[in-house]
Amino acid sequence: HTHTSSHTSLRHPPTSFFVTLMSFLGGCGFQWSAMRRYDVHTSHFVAPAVLLGVRAVVCVWACTVWLQRVFTNSRGVLHWFVAYTNLSFGVLSVFYVYLVITSLVSWRRQRRESVEATNLLRPAEPSPVAPVADRIAWVGFEVIFVAAFYLDIVYWSLLYKGDPGRSTWVNPHVHLLNFVWILTDMILGKWKMPWLHMLFPIVYTICYLIFSIIWWATGHGWTYAFLDVSKSV
Repeated sequence: HTHTSSHTSLRHPPTSFFVTLMSFLGGCGFQWSAMRRYDVHTSHFVAPAVLLGVRAVVCVWACTVWLQRVFTNSRGVLHWFVAYTNLSFGVLSVFYVYLVITSLVSWRRQRRESVEATNLLRPAEPSPVAPVADRIAWVGFEVIFVAAFYLDIVYWSLLYKGDPGRSTWVNPHVHLLNFVWILTDMILGKWKMPWLHMLFPIVYTICYLIFSIIWWATGHGWTYAFLDVSKSV
């Protein structure tokens, strides 16, 4: 009996840190169970393959703009990420790479399960809660959606002064198309945004503000003039 218990414990290792963390947050009202398996990769309006295609186009488009700007920046690659605009566009690009990969894996799995269910003449099993990989995408979507919305409103309402020195083709990408892309994904996809998930964009913004203070304290100046409280906005 003792040997059997030991063998069983080896077959069922402790829950991973991420799953444990997700379960804890769900108990605090983060509603992780609201997102079911395949929700991140399916749509109410188009087939999964079409959604995957749209995301792939956005991914290639965003990454092309992002990489072109990073490696042609005269002040160096790392300096390009100092601005909230550039950092957030980089996060958006990486997010879409991740989303395309996971959507492709999900699409292939759905096709395989559909074929197996058809061959065995059995109904499809109920969809379980979304796995951790999809929850990561869920959090990434929420961070990017709020960041893009805030960024574009602040830029066009407070910061835009004609910007004669700014690249005319890059500016619409980082201050307009970024939100158009993520809004389109929200409309096509099955994303959900519980109120408590606003914590994630807030944490992202706080982290950037802390970085800006450190950047200023090390003698580089403020990343944005309006962060300098010693001067009037």
